[in-house]
Amino acid sequence: MVPMAAPRPRRVTREELRALAHPLRLQIYEQLGHGPATAGRLGRALGESRGAMSYHLRVLAGANLIAEDATAGTKQERWWHRTAGALEFPTGPALAPDEQAATDRIRAIYLRRDDDSLARYLAREPDLEPQWREAAHVNNFRVYATPEEAHALIREVTEVILAHRIRGGNAPRDGARRLHVVFRALPDDEDAEHE
Repeated sequence: MVPMAAPRPRRVTREELRALAHPLRLQIYEQLGHGPATAGRLGRALGESRGAMSYHLRVLAGANLIAEDATAGTKQERWWHRTAGALEFPTGPALAPDEQAATDRIRAIYLRRDDDSLARYLAREPDLEPQWREAAHVNNFRVYATPEEAHALIREVTEVILAHRIRGGNAPRDGARRLHVVFRALPDDEDAEHE
């Protein structure tokens, strides 16, 4: 089966990067990926006050990552939605120091989340239903690639994952659980160290 075409992630701007380099704002942005919400609903979902949500929503709106949904809600209850889809964070030597610092903060958030997800899974694995224990997968592969081939690999894997998100609606449904999918493609010089 050929996966549905998914829009390619858009590279973030410097302003968007600075806005997202805060753990709570990154969570808000991700939460709004499931659909529009109010500050109150986001606060309940993320365990934060409505006031904190309102502040961070304004910062995200100022970076044009989200916008108020003028067709929903009232003056007392403002609904917000994402204006951008999947984002790609910058890497490379051409980053300005503030961009590198923001990228480092976002990576740290993701790596901490990956570690937490693995720890939660390992703690509850013995109690999972057999079909979910079989469906879980942890693996790694060694691949030799040029920088161009690495870019192609990353693009292809990302497209497959985004196509699955589109097909599944990226929202809870009967029989579905959220999967924490981790993908990394990093140069590994371990072989050179042992030569």
